[in-house]
Amino acid sequence: MCEFCITAHKRINATKDHQILSLEEVRKLGGQALAKPAFCEKHVVTFSEVNKQVDFVFDEQVKALEHQRAKLKLEATTQGQVKVNQIESQTEMLSLVLAQLQIGIDFTDRAIADGDDVKLLSMKKQLIQRLSQLNSSQNQLAPCEE
Repeated sequence: MCEFCITAHKRINATKDHQILSLEEVRKLGGQALAKPAFCEKHVVTFSEVNKQVDFVFDEQVKALEHQRAKLKLEATTQGQVKVNQIESQTEMLSLVLAQLQIGIDFTDRAIADGDDVKLLSMKKQLIQRLSQLNSSQNQLAPCEE
């Protein structure tokens, strides 16, 4: 094209962004000179930026999910340890109650085996006291956790 036509071509909105090649450049490039690019420079930049924005938003969401995962794991571990401590404490308490029950059974067996009616009546206060202790310890047998 002559200079006048090039100037006119650049003034028209529909053709102002076209790349103008000389006949020699067209011969040198061959078929590539007529091939249209997949995207113009403007859209190659808008497409790249969109991909960057998608990656950024996705990465931020992944970070938020990782943070939430760590928070939930910590909470589960903390609550689990509290329950384990409660169960261990109750296990110790039940072991003590079991020992008291065994002592009470042994005491009662000996009192019955060794004593006569008069001797048992004289031990009435002790027997009632021990049975009351055993009865009150049964309140601690309910599980603290399922």
